[in-house]
This record gives sequence, C-alpha cells and structure tokens, in this order.
Amino acid sequence: MKSLLEQGEGGDGSDPVFRNRIRLSFRHAAVATLSLPFLSFLFCIIWSLLFSFRQTTATHCGVVNYLPSISSAIGHYPQSHVWKLGIALHTAPRLFVASIYLEHYKTILVSSSIWLTWMTVVFNVAEILSLLGLSLISSTFIHELHAACFTLFVICATLYMLLTLVLLQIYRRSNESALERKSRQLKITTFLVNCLGVAFAVYLYVRHNKYCEPYVYTWFALAEYAVVLSNMAFHATAYQDFYYTKVIITARGVKII
Repeated sequence: MKSLLEQGEGGDGSDPVFRNRIRLSFRHAAVATLSLPFLSFLFCIIWSLLFSFRQTTATHCGVVNYLPSISSAIGHYPQSHVWKLGIALHTAPRLFVASIYLEHYKTILVSSSIWLTWMTVVFNVAEILSLLGLSLISSTFIHELHAACFTLFVICATLYMLLTLVLLQIYRRSNESALERKSRQLKITTFLVNCLGVAFAVYLYVRHNKYCEPYVYTWFALAEYAVVLSNMAFHATAYQDFYYTKVIITARGVKII
C-alpha cells in the first residue's frame, strides 16, 4: 500500500507552498470517514447490551424486550458521548464528499439533469445535518426536536438514495466501468433494504404502542438497525465511485485528481 503522505510536488521543491503535501487515496479516506459512525453504532449497541441492558431495553409498558432502540442506545452515558463524537467528526468529510459528488455528476450526466443533480445534493446535505442534529439533541432532552430531526433524516436519506439511482439509471451519458456498475447494483440493493427497514420499523413501532406485545419492540430495534446499516452501506459505495481518485491537500487548498 502506498504511503498516504508524499513529500514534494516535483521539481526542486523550491515553492514553500508545495514543498510538503498530503496525498490521500479517496477510497481510504471514505473508509476512515464511514468507520466513524459504524464503529460508534457498534459500540453503543454492544455497550448497552453488556452494561446498561435494563435501562436501554425498558419499554413504557414493561413488556419483554431484548434489544435497545437506537435512540435509547445513544441516549445514555457513555454511549451518547461516543456517538456524538463519531457523528461530529464525520460530518465535515461527508459534506466535502457531497460537493465531490456534485462535480462528479456534472461530468458523467447529461446537462439537462442539472436541476435534479442539485436537488439530490441538497437532500444529501439535509440528511447529513439532520443526522448531526438528532445525534446532538437526545430524545430525553428535547424529544420533539429530536423526533423532528429523525423524521427529516429518514425522509431526506430516502429521497437522496432514490434520486441518486434515478440520475445514474436515466441521465448517465457515459458508459459505466465495472466498478461503477458494481456500485450502482449495491446502491439498488441497499436502497431496497433501507425502504423495507423503514416500512417494518414504522409498522412495528405503531403496533408496539397500540398493543404492547412482548418482543415487538425487539423486532422494531432490528428494523432500525437495518435502516441505519443499509444507509451506511449506500454511502460506502463512494469507495467504488472514486476508487482511483486522489485528494491533494496543500497550503493553497484541496485538489481532486
């Protein structure tokens, strides 16, 4: 594996601005960025099961439950701090990736899709910011605002994934590479899993609150996990989309090659 740090810009290196640069493989940066929420998610669930099982799996009607919902898992200490840190650290890189996708789509899509491209990026940015909001504002602090951010996250994430597939399926003007084809297929699969997860989560949540049956909230938690993990997997396809892309960071700014 090549070193991520390369010295010199070429030539005699007399220009102090380019004497040192950081050269990042985009796919490595994508893995590092997405590992933050993924590892934070795993930590919160595992810690909740091992050390705060009773608190995080309690339900309002006292029925048997074996898994914490995500809101419950990230709403207790120390899980809340780990989750907030992971989401906060990955937000800026995610916004940067959104801007990269905007430029990428301009090169591979027909010009008539520009309005839909911008709409897709807006939904992506809204998804990222609403995720930050629901993570920083716990359900026990301001429940209404947390719920609003969660609803906005689900809606924006779903619309972003749908519009991304529409753009790639209908408006592409260049032929797909093998990696891009694999990426699109993974996007389709994870989008379908995400939609099913959302549908089951809504159904199970309503059923739990209406009938308070044992184990229903456990299945709701599993549906939530499917929603979150499929969302992460959808965004992880950036690994294939920008497999050969390099990010050059110098004192003058960031350059994508």
